Amino acid sequence: MPGSESDRVWELMEKISICMLTTHDGDKLRSRPMAAFVRRDDDAIYFLGDAQHHKDEEIEHNPNVGLAFADGQKFVSVTGHASVSNNRQKIKSYGGPPPRRGGIRRTIRTSACSR
Repeated sequence: MPGSESDRVWELMEKISICMLTTHDGDKLRSRPMAAFVRRDDDAIYFLGDAQHHKDEEIEHNPNVGLAFADGQKFVSVTGHASVSNNRQKIKSYGGPPPRRGGIRRTIRTSACSR
């Protein structure tokens, strides 16, 4: 028996793992590629980001974001609400490369709300 559409969305996000995170900068949209840490148990997708970049400010001003995952013939796009966190334990658990220019890492948590 095939899984639900929601199951398929989560599976694709986990498999693809790199997505375009789109934020709002005033009336403009900004997209950038990000490594996604998909955590279905949390109903969230996490990203590691340097604290010195504009996406944090953009999310604080407008938490509505878009995520687009694509890999060859497979793709999924979701929208949701993001928040920025300095939770050092969570940041350490995701690892990843060190921040650029001696910056501070932050996590960005996105709750997928529509598919």
